[in-house]
Amino acid sequence: MEWFKDFIEETRQLWQEQKEFKLEEWIEEMEVLLEEMNSVEKGNIGEEHVIQLLSNREFYTIPTERSHTPSDICGIKLYKNYLHIVLIQVKTAKDQTEPEVLSKSKINELRIFTKFVLDRFKVSSLVPDEIKNYKPLISNGYAGVRLTDDDIQIVTSNSYTFWMKTSMSDFEELVKELVCLTHKLPTKKQKR
Repeated sequence: MEWFKDFIEETRQLWQEQKEFKLEEWIEEMEVLLEEMNSVEKGNIGEEHVIQLLSNREFYTIPTERSHTPSDICGIKLYKNYLHIVLIQVKTAKDQTEPEVLSKSKINELRIFTKFVLDRFKVSSLVPDEIKNYKPLISNGYAGVRLTDDDIQIVTSNSYTFWMKTSMSDFEELVKELVCLTHKLPTKKQKR
């Protein structure tokens, strides 16, 4: 599945190239970056927790490099003749603080990115031909993670949309249920 890591990196680079450079946005990004430098470790812990939960469900998962896309985590799993790509935005909070909730614009950006990944999947030379024979479906969602000194816990998980290459009439109910279950992450507190 090394090709998937290369595919996501290529997709991230193309996504970044499409964003138009604006000084005001750059300044805002720098201010956010300075604030986030203190929370990078916290975010990484939350992302690693979600990666582990998806790996336990037999997804091959990777974080996006420096979270330069609307998705922090990308995963892939085969179900019979379907290939499920999952994209998850993770927000992590410390102690009793609630994780940040995604705004409508962030959810919309995640939806646009989801369609972008699906379109790239269809044409990328990095995706092996035998993988392209699977019916791709792609879903996105959000996971809110809370950390304490001792515990880590998913406090919120949502699924927003999923896309398919084929029509809905080809969509098997079992696969639909599996996609929905992917975004229902366990909320039980776990020791760090």
